[in-house]
Amino acid sequence: MFIFYVAAPLVWLFVLFLFVATDVRLILRTTRWAATIYLLVFGLSIIEVLQQGLASLGADSDRLLYVRWGWFGWYIFVILGALRWEYLVIPAVMSFYLLNNPDIRMILNYGLIRMGMLDLVYSPVWYVVKRLVLSHVL
Repeated sequence: MFIFYVAAPLVWLFVLFLFVATDVRLILRTTRWAATIYLLVFGLSIIEVLQQGLASLGADSDRLLYVRWGWFGWYIFVILGALRWEYLVIPAVMSFYLLNNPDIRMILNYGLIRMGMLDLVYSPVWYVVKRLVLSHVL
């Protein structure tokens, strides 16, 4: 009986995999919606982190305004990407490029440190465990 309980889900996953692997359009639609949701959620938080990072490095108000307008234009393309997949390519490539740029990563790290969220981004499990232990100790 145990083998039946183990084999049934494995067979079901195998059949599901065969169904999904043969339907390339389904894989592309799923990937598109996953990327759209990720960029929508990522975009809501990244502007505050960038502004905090630039403020901690002593940026003037004009530069902060330019960053805000650049983020607004980028986010418009993300929203348009939810409507047409062609518009999603621009913010995805920009995000990939900017997150691999060492200078932008440094600004993001300064912003995360200023907001107290560096551990949450780089090691979320450690952040949760530390918060639980500190809440029970104090």
